[in-house]
Amino acid sequence: MKRNLLICISIMFITAAASQDGICQWGAWVQSIFLSDYSLFPSGSNLFAGVSDGIMLSTDHGVTWTTVITGVNRTYVSCFASSGTTIYAGTADSGIIRSTDNGTSWTRTNNGLQNGSVNTLAINDTNIFAGTYGGVFRSTNKGTDWTSVNFGLSSLSVSALVTAGPNLIAGTLGGGLFLSTNNGTSWKGVHNEIPNTSAYALAQSGTNLFASTDNGVLLSVDSGKNWKFVNTDLIFINSFFPMGTKLFAGSNESDGIVYLSADSGVSWTEVTQGEPHRVVTVAVSGPNLIAGSYNTGIWYCPLSKLQNSVDRPRQPDLRISFSPNPTTGMISIHGAPEDLIHVTISNLLGETVLEFPHPNAPDFTLDLSKLPPGTYFVRFSLPNEVVTRKIMKQ
Repeated sequence: MKRNLLICISIMFITAAASQDGICQWGAWVQSIFLSDYSLFPSGSNLFAGVSDGIMLSTDHGVTWTTVITGVNRTYVSCFASSGTTIYAGTADSGIIRSTDNGTSWTRTNNGLQNGSVNTLAINDTNIFAGTYGGVFRSTNKGTDWTSVNFGLSSLSVSALVTAGPNLIAGTLGGGLFLSTNNGTSWKGVHNEIPNTSAYALAQSGTNLFASTDNGVLLSVDSGKNWKFVNTDLIFINSFFPMGTKLFAGSNESDGIVYLSADSGVSWTEVTQGEPHRVVTVAVSGPNLIAGSYNTGIWYCPLSKLQNSVDRPRQPDLRISFSPNPTTGMISIHGAPEDLIHVTISNLLGETVLEFPHPNAPDFTLDLSKLPPGTYFVRFSLPNEVVTRKIMKQ
C-alpha cells in the first residue's frame, strides 16, 4: 500500500542564528514577513506555508517567500496533504482547496463536505480523509466528493489524523484517540490511559506513533492499537515533525520553544531560545529547521547549528486544567496558582475577546456563552510567565 506524504500542522517561523552550540536563538536575526501563519508543508524542493491570507511558497528552504494562491478567495489555510503532484489544503472556514499542478493554481473541492472548518488531512492509498469540527470525511475520488465516516466517534471535534499502514488514527478534543482499521467506516476508542482527554497532534516516526495531549506525549508501537505515556512533562505540543530517528516538536506555550527527541519521545532537548513565541508548526526543509509562530511569522535556523545540541532539563509545566473541552459555554478551571494575575481569551487572530480577573481561588468557572463557535486560546498570566491552552467553543 502506498503511503503518501502528508503533514498537517498549524503555524511557522523565519530567520535565526546561534550564540552557543546546539541552540538556535531565533531572535538574533529576525525578519517577520507576515502574521498568523497556520501550517507548513515541504513538498520536494518546495515549502508551502498556509497563512491567514492564503498560501505562500519558498523555493530556498524558508529564507524567502512569495504568494502563490490563485483561483480561490484567500482564507485561513490550516493543513496540507499531497499525493503525487496533487496537493490538498484544508482551510479554517471554507473547506478544502486542491492543486493538480504542484501548487501553482487552486480550486475548491467541497462537494459533500458538511463542515468547512478543516483541521487536519491524511491520505492512505486512494482514500483522502479530512478531520473537522463535524467529524471525519472521506473522499475516494481525489477530493471531488466527500462522505461522513463517523460511526463510533464519541467526539466529532477531530484535531489530528495520521495513517499507519492500513490503520487510521484520529485525535479528538475531549474524546481521546480513535482507531479505524477499515478506512474510517467505523471507529474504536483506544484511550487506554487517556480517557476523555484532548489530542492536539499526531505523527509517525519509523514504527512509532506519537500523540500530543494535555497530559503529555503518548507512544504507540503497534500501529495505534495501544498507547502509553512516554513523557508527562511535555504538554501542549501543537505539531510534530519526524526527521529520521529524531522528532521535533513545536510548543504553543508562552516561551514558544522547539524541542528535539532522539530516544522515541522519552527525553527532549530545547533547541531554541528567545523569539518566536507561541510556536504552532515545525518542519524541516533541506538544511533548515523551519518554525511558524502564532504572532510573528515564519522563521528558520540551519540544522548545522543543532548538531552539538545537548539536553537541557525542562522546568515543570504549570498544571492548570479545565473542562469540558469542547465547551458549549461554561468551562471549569482547576489548579490555578495563587499568583495568577488574570485570564484572557483570544481568537485565532490573536485578538483578545474576553478578559477575567483572578477570583482568588484555585478552582473557578469562565462564561464563554457569548462567544461564537470556534477555536480559542486561554492565556493565564503570572508575574514571570504566560501559560496558554487551546479550547473549542461549540
